[in-house]
Amino acid sequence: MPGGALVSAPLVEEGAKSSVISSGEKTVINYWFRHIWEPVSPIYPEMPMNAAILGASIPFIVSVQWPVSVAMIVSGIIFLLPLIRVNGDSKLEKSFKFYLEALQSVLPLVLVILLILVLKLSIILSIAAGILYVIFVKRVSFQKAIKSIDLKFLFKILFLMFSIFYLKYTVIDSNVITGVYKVLEIYNVPNFIILFFLPFIVGIMTGASTATFGVSYPLLLPIIRSVNIIPLNLFIAFVGGWLGIMLTPTHLCLSLSIEYFSAKFKETYIILIKNLAFVFLLSVLWMLVLKFSR
Repeated sequence: MPGGALVSAPLVEEGAKSSVISSGEKTVINYWFRHIWEPVSPIYPEMPMNAAILGASIPFIVSVQWPVSVAMIVSGIIFLLPLIRVNGDSKLEKSFKFYLEALQSVLPLVLVILLILVLKLSIILSIAAGILYVIFVKRVSFQKAIKSIDLKFLFKILFLMFSIFYLKYTVIDSNVITGVYKVLEIYNVPNFIILFFLPFIVGIMTGASTATFGVSYPLLLPIIRSVNIIPLNLFIAFVGGWLGIMLTPTHLCLSLSIEYFSAKFKETYIILIKNLAFVFLLSVLWMLVLKFSR
């Protein structure tokens, strides 16, 4: 879901009220933990797309990519969870009433998700139903609901989304990646470098999984597979693309999270790069395991 970080951001904001945590830390926590399942989840759109491009089954792709999810979870536990420092002055009474109120607060979100996934309603109608639920069931007046809309923030988000999507489709339509691939071939660059850096460059430029792998995998197919897919080569290509996607500010989830929490890029990136470096290190170790176990 492009920009889905805006769905989880209010939940992170609410959960962080009893903690001493900076805007940059909240940004990375929101951004990081909502992406840990993407390398292995079959419901993400790039998964069936990649299966079609590679001529492989989704379970096979998951069997290659799962170490990235594990590395992200471990990294989150080591570097991000310790950032959540509970404020000693805040006392939260976890009574039945507390849990009931917590459940009621997420019901509008659950309603929207169910209407989209189960009843197949459009996103606009589903969100409208969620708003009506808040107004009539939660008894929030229409005037108060309108006043709660930050138009300045809304226009900034819309402009940001337009800019990122415009850049993504410009990159795809320009065929610049094909040109980069041909240059790498001409200079006889080693295959493992091509496998890593071509998806990495596309990931940096587009910030989207479907664009990254949809553009780079067809070009890399002769290297990724001979008769059958070579797991090591596919893993290298995926890690390169994934790190590029997670690193770039053109990733809508990252940009929207930074905007939502009013975080500073420098603080956010110091935390983010530390986590990505850890994932890269574990991925390289797994590449060595794959190489020497063949």
